[in-house]
Amino acid sequence: MRNDRNDFAGNGDGHAIYAEPPTLYPRARTSSPSQAIPAMSSSLALPAKPSKERAKQSPAPIVDVRAPTLSRRKAGAETSAEPSPRLNVSPRTSAPARPAGRTRTCMSPIVDLRGQSSQPGDHQNADTHYRRVVGPIESRGEDQFGRVTQDCTVLAATIDEIREQWKRRQMWHRAEKSLTLQAKALCRRLMQGDKKEAEVLFKSALNGGKHDLAETAYLAMAPLLDARAGIEKARLQVEKRGRVLAAQIFHVLAGVGEYVESTRGFGELSFFGIVGEAGDLGSYGNPAKLWKRMGLAVIGGERQRRKEGAAGIEHGYNPARRSLMWTIGDCIIRAGGPLKDLYDERKAYELVKTQAIAADPELRKRYSGSDKYAPLAHAHNRAKRYIEKRLLRDLWRAWRDAIGPSTKATYAR
Repeated sequence: MRNDRNDFAGNGDGHAIYAEPPTLYPRARTSSPSQAIPAMSSSLALPAKPSKERAKQSPAPIVDVRAPTLSRRKAGAETSAEPSPRLNVSPRTSAPARPAGRTRTCMSPIVDLRGQSSQPGDHQNADTHYRRVVGPIESRGEDQFGRVTQDCTVLAATIDEIREQWKRRQMWHRAEKSLTLQAKALCRRLMQGDKKEAEVLFKSALNGGKHDLAETAYLAMAPLLDARAGIEKARLQVEKRGRVLAAQIFHVLAGVGEYVESTRGFGELSFFGIVGEAGDLGSYGNPAKLWKRMGLAVIGGERQRRKEGAAGIEHGYNPARRSLMWTIGDCIIRAGGPLKDLYDERKAYELVKTQAIAADPELRKRYSGSDKYAPLAHAHNRAKRYIEKRLLRDLWRAWRDAIGPSTKATYAR
């Protein structure tokens, strides 16, 4: 254990034994290093008994090693500023005073996933591998140096929690779906592999129907159904929390809340899913980057899809994100509204092209890989994809307009 400017001496197990004031026991010059180090008979060795002349003086204080900074301050007040002869340390000098009336240039704070903010030079226990910059903060005087505004702190912490809560929601959803499939597989075994009859038996067992094997199937599925009920409860709690977090973002970014509220078929839970998958929407340089994140980009003249090898890395396709946008687009079409009208216009436009493709054998084989080509279904998918991209574009614009021009400059850097 090291000695910090002779404020304390350690015995190797973290306890202070005896502190020698630098003015009482000066170290004499010796020719051998072994003579300068006192022999220690055990791990808990005490210094030699002081002489009668030294005993008349006040004994040296015992210093707690857990507070070396406080002990140095006390020692500095009682002793001279000259360094100890044991250590060749230059005296500490104070920093030059800052001119009065000058404002400091504020830096963008670093916010970690736990919502804690730290400034450069603050080396507390924090994850340095998963952080992002939020800001900037305008300089408004000495008291604003390096501080995070309340809105930036709330927004960053809320986005981080949304991403974590969304991952939990997806995990509970997959577990719930897995248990449902296992219960249906059990019904198929009871019905000798008949899928249609197994589906009827499954619904009859859940709803108390009059199927002959309903009671048998229900008793067999009881452990799976009980487990699914607990997971469903946890999923609903996460979704409830997700709506609360979405409302917090709407409070900070009022323009985003107004857009979500005015869009039919698009609510807080859908917004919760998009932010959970994409994170801070304002950090994307343009809508095309957000489209690629959600699986809606056009790469190399074709739609973004699952590929292998180098093409797979370039596409970066994630089926879960694409599935989320597909579900949101389906809700928008069912709900009606301006985006539904845009879907109808785009579908009519795409239907002309898909019918031309269906009429040409070469084009039909090129686009479908076979002679089968459904022009109406392809027109529907293209128009649906179009309004999904329009939704992300408008949502990105509302987010960027709400954060202000100063934060846009930070995103650009």
